[in-house]
Amino acid sequence: MLTFKEIQSKAAHIQGELLRFSKLERILAGLCFFIPLILRAIDGEFRDSISAYAYMQDNQIYVFLLTLASMLFIVNGAIYRRRWYNITLGIFLAGVVLFPKDEFVILHYACAVIFFLGSTFVIVYYTSRKQRWLKIGFALGILFSLVFYLVFHLITLLVAEWIALVIIAIHYILESLKKID
Repeated sequence: MLTFKEIQSKAAHIQGELLRFSKLERILAGLCFFIPLILRAIDGEFRDSISAYAYMQDNQIYVFLLTLASMLFIVNGAIYRRRWYNITLGIFLAGVVLFPKDEFVILHYACAVIFFLGSTFVIVYYTSRKQRWLKIGFALGILFSLVFYLVFHLITLLVAEWIALVIIAIHYILESLKKID
């Protein structure tokens, strides 16, 4: 049987590991800010959407970046069990990569829509009453970006996805820093 001091030592070790993991999460979430810029730098042009980079010459970069982002969600959901929904979101983001848009149109767009709308829902639903209005603001930012593309054609799908990714990443980083719930 473990002594109280041994239990405290193990708890401190686990806490240290979680802090290191949280730092890695913030770095990877911050990377989401730059996915379109990295893809543009490698490809030499801005394409219609992030998914269009699946067809660039060095498409392994696209696969790598989106796989990192999807694993960020999956691992977060596995480590923090109360965030089980992130496993589902990560799987759907992986589906965006696994089902290229030109070959698997319905599956690709279904995965993308579920990822973005699911993230929007999670941001608002899993929050305290105190922070509900802030989270509704985040969600509206994501939804407006999609409406500006789909309804008004004021921005490209790439820009709409980029805005949504940045908002999701900001939420993720603030949550990791325990600035928001």
